[in-house]
Amino acid sequence: MYTIGQLNPNQEMTVDVGFTVQFEAGMTFYVTVAGGGVAPIAIDAGTNDLAENVYTRLLAGGERDFFEDGIGRSAGFSAVGPIHAFDNGNIVIGSGRKIRRYRPNGQVDTVGNVFNNQAVTEGNGETLALPNNVAGLSASADGTKLFFSSGNTLWFATGAFSSPGDAAPNSFFYYRIGGAADNASGLSNGTGDTVRFNLPFGIYFDEPAKKLYIADTNNNRIVVGYCGTGNYSNRSDWSFLTFAGTGTSGFADAHFDLAQFSNPFDIEKGGDDKFYVTDVNNKRLRRLDPVTSQVTTVAGDGTNNSTDGQPGQITFPRFLASDDAGTIYFTDNGALRAFRNGRIYTVNINVGGGLTDGFTDGNGQQAADYITVNKKTGTVYTLTGTPVTRLLSFEAVVP
Repeated sequence: MYTIGQLNPNQEMTVDVGFTVQFEAGMTFYVTVAGGGVAPIAIDAGTNDLAENVYTRLLAGGERDFFEDGIGRSAGFSAVGPIHAFDNGNIVIGSGRKIRRYRPNGQVDTVGNVFNNQAVTEGNGETLALPNNVAGLSASADGTKLFFSSGNTLWFATGAFSSPGDAAPNSFFYYRIGGAADNASGLSNGTGDTVRFNLPFGIYFDEPAKKLYIADTNNNRIVVGYCGTGNYSNRSDWSFLTFAGTGTSGFADAHFDLAQFSNPFDIEKGGDDKFYVTDVNNKRLRRLDPVTSQVTTVAGDGTNNSTDGQPGQITFPRFLASDDAGTIYFTDNGALRAFRNGRIYTVNINVGGGLTDGFTDGNGQQAADYITVNKKTGTVYTLTGTPVTRLLSFEAVVP
């Protein structure tokens, strides 16, 4: 027995304890690996096969295919959507037209558009109304600022998104910061009032630079929004410009002004300070270098296949996540794949799993949809809808 000693109220203490565990012959001992030291732990990946030593856990949902707050399986999501993980284990979720939170105690609660209203209406979590399902989502490190897309509009929100405690929906506030008040589509740069998008999906908030990067999917371009004042809720303080892409569907690795995409779906910043984009119709993972202003292909040769390697082959790339330590995760037609060390690896294949925890090469097989990663621990999360919408985690374990 190890005794820490007396702690004062609200005092925290971290203690490293060495221990030995004796097992009988034939027993196997598994340890969940979490980062938090020098770097997060990348989950294992195989080559053209299921990964070994990756454990899948059901966190919430799976039994109720409709919107309902609750703990664990008693919660319902109804629709898949973007998710963002914080270091403390909280996850903010775009669930249909609602904004919701998952907390480490298993609780799922709704903090935005409680009544699921469909319109373009700013307000608090109870009065907010969104035109379409939430498509892309990104947050500040401290969990008090949230950015997301819905239909052809961009939104900013404030509130305790990363708080593990209770928070009333009317303590969260939501502001339209880009796109038309009537959700009209278009192709134009400008301020928050005059910029127009055509189904923007993935977004990434570059907090130090006060910039927002948007995959303007049906306009085949990447847009950057800048708010120099830091007054993110004021549309007139935002300026949106084309960052990369001609706006014409095609494929070209070139300078930002000449590069071409075909339905760029998601965007994420890697640990190398370069941006990664899933280029759906070109079946490639693209890299945007802000120093050289060049777009290059880092994975996928354009062939419709799921072969690992360098550059490998990709079928249907959509959602991205970065652990900031050298691994870019992306979903490919329901499979979870990893790009690191210049090549593609497979974590799990597109298999609609049940409600049982387990290894991805066993009874823990699960399809992956929207993904995020806890940058401190390296745990990957997915909100998947196959066969019933549920929130899952993928963790590295070692025998």
